[in-house]
Amino acid sequence: MLFNDEISKFFKQGARMIDLGSGSGSPAIPLKVSFPQITLTMIDSTFKKCNFLQNVLDELKIDGYVVHGRIEDFKGEFDIVTARAVAPLNELIRLASPLLKKGGVLLAFKGPNFQEEVNSAKHIMTRLKFKIVEIIDKNLEDLTRTILIIKKNN
Repeated sequence: MLFNDEISKFFKQGARMIDLGSGSGSPAIPLKVSFPQITLTMIDSTFKKCNFLQNVLDELKIDGYVVHGRIEDFKGEFDIVTARAVAPLNELIRLASPLLKKGGVLLAFKGPNFQEEVNSAKHIMTRLKFKIVEIIDKNLEDLTRTILIIKKNN
């Protein structure tokens, strides 16, 4: 996966990860393949997508949980929350906060206009005690991908 070297430090033995709005399984499934020592949970509100995700896990013989439901209704405590193309950053932080344990990280996969989202999310990040600890950009020909590593401090 594109960011494996930069994010590997978060994927310790037994770490619990949830991927929000898992859809097609990216980044969740590639991360689980790269870091098999983690416990993976994927959540999506679309039943058809959940069936697809379960089929992929079964076919690839990957351990993981698929939850059909709304993020807001799910309960749990995770070391890592991941999301790609789920919501603007301010909304994503609101969704991730109750699921992320103190000291955990949100790995937000964003496109080239991430700075606008960061500016819009400053208030909620302060209120919920989230802090961007690293921004990593990768350029792929004519496309830039960014991952925001955001730590929950409360």
